[in-house]
Amino acid sequence: MIPALVAALLAVQAAAGPDPREIEHAIEADRLEQARQMLAEAMAAGQSGVEIDRLAADLAFAKEKWATAQVSYAALLHANPNDERSAVRAAIASLMLGDSVKAAAFVDAAIALNSSSWEAWNAKGVLCDLGRDWTCADEAFAKARGITVIVDGSQVPVVYAADSIDVTKAFIADFNSKNPATASVTQP
Repeated sequence: MIPALVAALLAVQAAAGPDPREIEHAIEADRLEQARQMLAEAMAAGQSGVEIDRLAADLAFAKEKWATAQVSYAALLHANPNDERSAVRAAIASLMLGDSVKAAAFVDAAIALNSSSWEAWNAKGVLCDLGRDWTCADEAFAKARGITVIVDGSQVPVVYAADSIDVTKAFIADFNSKNPATASVTQP
């Protein structure tokens, strides 16, 4: 009787299609052909909805099918305007397609949803780089890394001395006495 129950359970499970978590795991593990087959089985078994749509978008993204990924994530974002992950992924797909206008809209949406998203700020940095806006790119990449202060090194005079160098008045006087050609006549 137990073998019959197990067989019946397996038949019901097969009719329902694969578990979406298993499809997600296959995508994350870069087993993309397995994920494609499982997703096709799930859809053939009648599974549908946001979860399946997201898996299809994730699979397209992982396979670098940028046009499909862009359209899929845009549809997910349209269905749920608070979906920051779809906004970021749509932005990246748009960047990969060379569509800076759509990428900018998706990046702005992602940042508006989560101003601390490193992925959104990184995409913004790439977008600014493409537009040759170096200040914007520096700021975006800094935010992606969690850096809150940016110093323009070209505007800051920096003097470096190794720890082993004694830069005292005595050292300077001694150096100048031994190297008169480099000694300065300017008073400090």
